[in-house]
Amino acid sequence: MSEIDKDRALPPMLKHLIRAAEQLSDPAVAGTVLRSVLMTIGLFLALLAACFWLIGATDLFQIGWMEWVADIAGGLLAVALAWVMFPAVVLTISSLLLERVVTAVERRWYPGLGPARPQKVVEGILNAAKFFGTVVLLNLIALPLYFFPILGQVAFYSVNGYLIGREYYELVATRRLDPDRMRYLRSEASL
Repeated sequence: MSEIDKDRALPPMLKHLIRAAEQLSDPAVAGTVLRSVLMTIGLFLALLAACFWLIGATDLFQIGWMEWVADIAGGLLAVALAWVMFPAVVLTISSLLLERVVTAVERRWYPGLGPARPQKVVEGILNAAKFFGTVVLLNLIALPLYFFPILGQVAFYSVNGYLIGREYYELVATRRLDPDRMRYLRSEASL
C-alpha cells in the first residue's frame, strides 16, 4: 500500500495527529514551542519575583506571626495562580508567534494554497487580546473544578484543549477568510 493510500485509509483526526507529530521536528514548529515556553517562564518568574517583593514590602498586621502567615499565604496564592494561569499565558504568547508554524504547515501539507490574506498588525494584536480574555475568563470559571483530583484534570484539559483548538482555527481562518466569514463558520461549527 502506498503512502497516499495509507494516508487516505486513516480517520481524519488520526491523520492530522500523525501529521502534527511529524511536523514537530520542523525548526519553525520546534522553535516556536520552545520560544513560547521560555518567554512564558521568564514572564512568570519576573511576575512572581515582583509578587514576592510586594508581599515582603507590605505590612498588613502589626503582630509578627500574623504577618508571617499572611506573607506565606500570599506567596502560596501567587504560585498557585501562576500554575493555573500558565497555559493561558503560554497559549497567548504562542498565538503571537504561530505565523511561522502555520506557514510551515501550509508549505508542507497544502502546497497548492494561494498566498494568505494580508493582516494588519493591529488585527493580530486585537485577536490575541480577545483570545487572552477568553482564556482567562474560561480558566477562572473552571478554577473551582481544578481543585478536585480527577474532575480538575478533566476540566483543565477540556477547557485548555478547546481553547487551543479555537486558537488554531482562528489563526488559520484569519489568514484565509475575512473576519465576518470566520465568525460565521465558527458559529456554525459550534451548533
